[in-house]
Amino acid sequence: MKVSGKPFILYIEDDVEDVELLMHVLQQINCEVEIVHMSDGIKALEFLEQSKQLRQLPEMILLDINMSKLNGKETFVCLQADKTFARIPVVVLSTSNLPEDINYFKKFAIPYIVKPGEVARFKEELSVILEKLLVC
Repeated sequence: MKVSGKPFILYIEDDVEDVELLMHVLQQINCEVEIVHMSDGIKALEFLEQSKQLRQLPEMILLDINMSKLNGKETFVCLQADKTFARIPVVVLSTSNLPEDINYFKKFAIPYIVKPGEVARFKEELSVILEKLLVC
């Protein structure tokens, strides 16, 4: 996938409805950042390698945990193993509210948002994190 040269967020998520929800929330909070979507960790890592060669890395990575092929934790380990990728802020967006998942990312000081059924709450939590890490 080609990126326009604008700042972008890489969203690693296997559920298209969740990608659409994120796009909707970003529109509502007037955050004009491009979203590049990859449906699994393997595709995302391949994309990042290409992006590294082009010197065009994402401003942030939004990461789901429950994905096939390479889950969020495994993808995160791969990101941390690369000095370039390890500098990119990561935020976990997951339906998992399991303490072991939350605590895993907490020990790395990674923001973790449990995707709620309520869009307003999701919007509020995401807005706070984006304001800290991006200029929206």
